Amino acid sequence: MRILTASGMMCALLIAGCARSYVYVRADIPQSIPEAKTALEELARNPIPFAYKLVLIHGWRDSSARWGNMVYWLNRCFNNADKMVTVVNYAGDLPIAELTKVIFDQYKISGTVDVVGHSMGGLIARQANRMGYAKIHMLFSMASPHEGSYLARYGVGFRELDDMTPGSQFLKELNADLKSRDFEVITYWMDGDWLLTNESSESLGGTNIILSPSPGKPPFRYTHNQLVMDERTIYHVIRLLRSEAVEKTLEDTARQSAQQPEAQPAVCPPAVPLDLPKPTPAR
Repeated sequence: MRILTASGMMCALLIAGCARSYVYVRADIPQSIPEAKTALEELARNPIPFAYKLVLIHGWRDSSARWGNMVYWLNRCFNNADKMVTVVNYAGDLPIAELTKVIFDQYKISGTVDVVGHSMGGLIARQANRMGYAKIHMLFSMASPHEGSYLARYGVGFRELDDMTPGSQFLKELNADLKSRDFEVITYWMDGDWLLTNESSESLGGTNIILSPSPGKPPFRYTHNQLVMDERTIYHVIRLLRSEAVEKTLEDTARQSAQQPEAQPAVCPPAVPLDLPKPTPAR
């Protein structure tokens, strides 16, 4: 029997509410959704290629439809998104470690990739990197419970929730080598997210982004999913991906130049004496 108890939910809401962190929006992120849309339109005027393949992994009991708005802007801001973006869709009741292998085998994901992981999707990405299914270059972790979610402990019978319970064996193993993390991390969290605290979301280190909910939007449930659809977040992700692409292009160009043999200086042939006719003496 699978149950998420009402009393447990209320308890988790109180815990999450008491543990809220200071809320801010970074100066390099548009302050409002209209401003973010304008900034995205500017980027879309000059689409460029991706540096690495990009994988989008949704959260628990969600679907790939969650990425609709992000995919729309990725297609506009990059000129090879159709070949470089993999949108994962999964379902099933499996431990996260097993689910990760199923996903990466099914979609044939390997090599160096960037990943945007929402909620449990961030844990799946880290597990894939840990097991060597793929090599993460940059992880955009959106409200992922890296230290677990208090709400997960009140779900009965869901094996994924067992793994996302604070102190679970899965999280202990996943976080055991946290200090040796070998990829860049940007974490995102929205004030009012009742599924997890910012402390759990940002525990990976790296850059931490905290957003305020959009005006007029309902709190609690909405905020956890808004991160994926919010143009402010999408702009920040795309801007970093484009910066990465430009940097990699410059590195590749420099590497190719270094591998080319140096041009030899031009050597002039030795002077050849001209066989000119002798002048005729004047009479």
